Amino acid sequence: MEKTKVIAHRGAAAYAPENTLPSFEKAVDMGVDGLELDVHLSKDREVVVIHDERIDQTSNGTGFVKDLTLAELKNFDFGSWFNMNFCQTKIPTLEEVIELLDRKKWTGLLNIEIKSGIVIYPGIEEKLIDIVRENNLGDRVIFSSFNHQCLKVIKEIEEKAEIGLLYVSNIIDPWLYAEYLGAAALHPEFHIVYNNPHLVEKCREKSIAINTYTVDKEKHLTGLFKYKIDGIITNKPDLALKVRRKYQ
Repeated sequence: MEKTKVIAHRGAAAYAPENTLPSFEKAVDMGVDGLELDVHLSKDREVVVIHDERIDQTSNGTGFVKDLTLAELKNFDFGSWFNMNFCQTKIPTLEEVIELLDRKKWTGLLNIEIKSGIVIYPGIEEKLIDIVRENNLGDRVIFSSFNHQCLKVIKEIEEKAEIGLLYVSNIIDPWLYAEYLGAAALHPEFHIVYNNPHLVEKCREKSIAINTYTVDKEKHLTGLFKYKIDGIITNKPDLALKVRRKYQ
């Protein structure tokens, strides 16, 4: 079996403002196997990378992403909230992240989380598939979401697309649910995996990957690396890589 992938959560989010180009670049430079990011649609239907539906938490602006054009979003500072070293960091589009990864010649896994729940973005699935196709990223992308209807639509548009089902509480026989939706992976909150090795065994039998989130403490990383799950999503990729070297 391959080593457990270290997947940087919103980039190296412990060390740079989450979901920004500096955060992704720092994670790539650390040597991660994968990057996780979140996407929304702006008022003019551009795919932008940010976690929340509103910009209040991670910028000096206010309002819903859906109510602001890309040009308006670019006027705000998405770095100073983290620290002043990142003053005037801009919100990136998904295309800008891909351009950065191309410049870095990085060819790892890209986990695109579709944030379509509190705000629903009709047609976001088609736009994402188009971007992935245009950039020839098909075999490097997994789409995840807590909105499993979104992931069902992704599979209807592109049968070969890989999807990962995000969830935060125990599901009865989740490996069967994953099979039903044609999911390549389950993306459970890490305590679900950490306390349930039976889940790992059952998923392995069904060839369903487990990529768990968000694991930042050494004791939890250690246990999960010992389980040899497929991927660990973390804000501290440097720590995860260090622990992996010790246990795998």
